[in-house]
Amino acid sequence: MGRTFCYSRPKKDLPETLISYLCVKFPYFTREQWIQQIECGNLRVERKPKHQGKRRRRDGEGDDALGESSGPSGVLPTVPDQILEQSDLICYDPPRQLEPEVDATHLEVLYEGETSVVVVKNGCLPVTEGGRYCRNTLIHILNELPSLSSFYTERTVVSLRLSATPEATLNMNLNGERQTGGVTRYWSVHRLDKETSGVLLVAKNVQTAAGYAQQFMSQAEETVLEEGALRPPEAPSPHRSGDVIVCNADEKPIFTKAIADKPVCKTYYAVLSGAAPVGTVPQYRITYKIGLLWEDEANRTDAHVRLKKLKMMAYPSDASVGKPACTFITVLASDTALGVSFARISLLTGRTHQIRVHCAALGFPVLGDKLYSTATPGVAGHAVAVADSVYLARAQDTEKRVFLPDHLQPRWCCRRHLLHAGALAFTHAETQQRVRFTALCAPWFLPDVRGRDEAEDAALSHFITAAYAKEPQDERDTL
Repeated sequence: MGRTFCYSRPKKDLPETLISYLCVKFPYFTREQWIQQIECGNLRVERKPKHQGKRRRRDGEGDDALGESSGPSGVLPTVPDQILEQSDLICYDPPRQLEPEVDATHLEVLYEGETSVVVVKNGCLPVTEGGRYCRNTLIHILNELPSLSSFYTERTVVSLRLSATPEATLNMNLNGERQTGGVTRYWSVHRLDKETSGVLLVAKNVQTAAGYAQQFMSQAEETVLEEGALRPPEAPSPHRSGDVIVCNADEKPIFTKAIADKPVCKTYYAVLSGAAPVGTVPQYRITYKIGLLWEDEANRTDAHVRLKKLKMMAYPSDASVGKPACTFITVLASDTALGVSFARISLLTGRTHQIRVHCAALGFPVLGDKLYSTATPGVAGHAVAVADSVYLARAQDTEKRVFLPDHLQPRWCCRRHLLHAGALAFTHAETQQRVRFTALCAPWFLPDVRGRDEAEDAALSHFITAAYAKEPQDERDTL
């Protein structure tokens, strides 16, 4: 089981070689490493037959006279300098041992029903294939299991109408028909970054996955814009600094309702680098646009060229680049001695890396973030992305599960960024009722962060647990 990509390029672009395409599209390998992958036979190119325009059959001509293809087709001899053509299939199937190791054991099943599963994943596991990961993913690991019962806990809710025992699962085929026996096939509904832990919904058949995907896709940006949640206030606010707005008592209920009314409601928790202010106005509304860093000509430097399709950036809401975005960050606790804050984060839009970029733009990046930081700690408006060489070096260390010092708070060493999807609410496909699932932060954060000594570790553990406890009980309980 590997990955297959269909090659395409704009007609105006010049022909491209296989090695050039791989180095630009998938920069996690160097040119030399991709050449080695080709020489080892882990990558091949398949070419579809070229169909010529149809013409009328002449008298006496058979089917062969019409001719279906010209030029070579099928599996081609794969060499680095091979010229790619439109619709070529690039198949990459590396041995599993070449993939970075992941944590395939630290998982929890919150709910298992006939057509869906709600799991909590750790911060060292991609959800689906991508980059260097083909088999070491959550979906592939689940598909290899005969049952999910090994990940059940005392909190697990099992709702399998055709089964009296938790170990027996109901399977659905591709047509959505019930069948017993065999192994369940799982389908991703939405994603979390590899390093983001938390609650995740997974479907047991393709129809359920498609139905849930519509809920997640209907995050209704048009509705958000119509409600004016992304628009700056007409009158200047004393609590406004660019696209960082401190919500007053009148605004909070409006935006809280806007988030709660969405088809899917996600709540995240994060440990932030730096002691953010906590007081009577701890909630911030961030409205910076989110776009590729490469969109701004000022950022088109050698330091960012290799990962130009990965890095995002915060742009002013009136900028000509980027897409509208809105994030609500509520600082629940802050500790000057520890140099960290704990925040609840809600999204009104869903942009790539939105939380991490907006936290950096606030002046308090997510602790352990290897890609995004700030040029002015504690001061809003100066989010930055690190150079390619810095990020790639740190990413390779993370794959080895190395604890790396935080950019701004080097006293804390992390194996990943401390961002956790703590709650997920959606409409259940079978019952059509609103359901909500939650997962504590501390058990998923603490294994991935270390202080200078055991006393600091204990202090951070107490800080996270106490900060999370400030949440109202009805915000944390599973419905």
